Amino acid sequence: MKTIGRVVLLLCFLTVSGLSYAAPPITVGSYGGLGAGRCFPFMCNNSGTSTGESIDYQQVFAASAFPDTGPTTINSLTWYYASPEPGIPLALGGSYTFYLGYSNYQVNSLSANIGNNAASETLLGTGIIPPGGINDDPELTYSGFTPFVYNPSEGPLLLEVVVNNQDNVPNNSGNGYNEGDNSRSVTSRAYCIYGTYNGCLAESAGLVTTFNSGDPNSFATPEPATVFLLGWGLVGLAGLRRKLIA
Repeated sequence: MKTIGRVVLLLCFLTVSGLSYAAPPITVGSYGGLGAGRCFPFMCNNSGTSTGESIDYQQVFAASAFPDTGPTTINSLTWYYASPEPGIPLALGGSYTFYLGYSNYQVNSLSANIGNNAASETLLGTGIIPPGGINDDPELTYSGFTPFVYNPSEGPLLLEVVVNNQDNVPNNSGNGYNEGDNSRSVTSRAYCIYGTYNGCLAESAGLVTTFNSGDPNSFATPEPATVFLLGWGLVGLAGLRRKLIA
C-alpha cells in the first residue's frame, strides 16, 4: 500500500508540474537591428514626476504566434536589453501591476483609447522595483504569478502593465532600452503617459517578449507577499517556499 501511495503521489506531482511548468518557451517578435529599442514601460518615464501613475501600457500578441495545438500555460514573461542602443541597462524603480487577457483588436489595430482594447483581463500581480532600478542586462523576467492559460482560438493575447511611482528618467536622458520587434507584424502596443506629457498613442511595434523563458533571473512575485526578488538564489528560495506551502 505504501508503494502504491508513493506512486500515486508521484504521478499527481508530475501531473501538476506538467500543467504549470512544462510549457516550452515561446518568443514573439524578432530583434537585432539598430533603432529597434523601446524604453516603455520599464526603462523610461516621460510623466515628469516620480509620484502617481506614469504609464498604462498595453501590448497585443498575434494568436498565430502561439502553437495551434491548444491552450498555452504562461508562467513567466521576459524582455531583453537592447545592447546596440545607448543608455544604461536599468529597469526603473516603481510599482508594476501586470494583467494578461484577450484583446478586442488584432496586431497593429489597437486603439489609442486604451480602455477599448481589452475584451477580458486577469490580474497577475504587483511588484516593486526599489528606487534606483535593477540591472536589465541581458534580460528582465517577471515570474512567480499564478499561471495564466491562454487559448489562441479565443483571440489575440493582451498584456497590460500599469506603472506607479516610477523613477523620473525621461526618454533620451541616459535611460536604457528593451528590444523592439523588427518584424512589426506579430505584436504592437498602445499606451497612455500621464503627468506632464499626458497623451495616448498606438504604435506598430512592441517589445520582443518570451513566454515561459525558464530563466527568472531579474524579478518575481512570490506568495503571499508581492515583491521583486533579485538573483538565482532568491528566486530558488521563493520556488521552494511555494512548494512547501502547496
